[in-house]
Amino acid sequence: MNVAVVVLNEFRNDSRVEKVSRSLASKGFVVSVYATAGANLPKWESKNDYEVIRPYETTKKVTRWGRILSSICLFWKLWKDLSKIRIIHCNDLEPLVFCILLKVIGSDQTCVIYDAHELETEKEAAVGLRKILSRIAESILIKKVDGFMTVSPSIASWYQKRYDLDEAIVILNCPYLFRGLKKNLLRKKLNISDNKTIVL
Repeated sequence: MNVAVVVLNEFRNDSRVEKVSRSLASKGFVVSVYATAGANLPKWESKNDYEVIRPYETTKKVTRWGRILSSICLFWKLWKDLSKIRIIHCNDLEPLVFCILLKVIGSDQTCVIYDAHELETEKEAAVGLRKILSRIAESILIKKVDGFMTVSPSIASWYQKRYDLDEAIVILNCPYLFRGLKKNLLRKKLNISDNKTIVL
């Protein structure tokens, strides 16, 4: 089953999107991350068990208007690929209107999962008219999604109360499990005995 993971950034250092994509791929899904164009980033690349698709290549830094153009081109690419996509995993509020539109175009064959990485309408950048429009858009669009997930129990509870959601799945932003080898380098270097506690 094909999953389109949609994010309106260049996908350079988005650890949550990377982990979601790797997890889906490990469960047998065919995952494509759709991201915006960025300076010196390829139009297509393979990362672990999934692919990254950007609308075009550029050597220049992408400015505000360039980001808007890149986003439009990104959704044109998504629309062209829609026939093979079954799940759209939408990251953040900004691309949600386009993802819901793609769901309408795709009819019953496409479902949308909304992944709110924070309180989308309450973040610092959402002020004035932008905040008002964001609240209106989210209140309408969240009723159209097939699944909702977020990053913490408190944010999940806020969304459930605000929009009367039946379910809000919590996927924590945890680092990858790392099992380090225990070494006594500090004790050896400073000649500290094993029975003494070290406070850093």
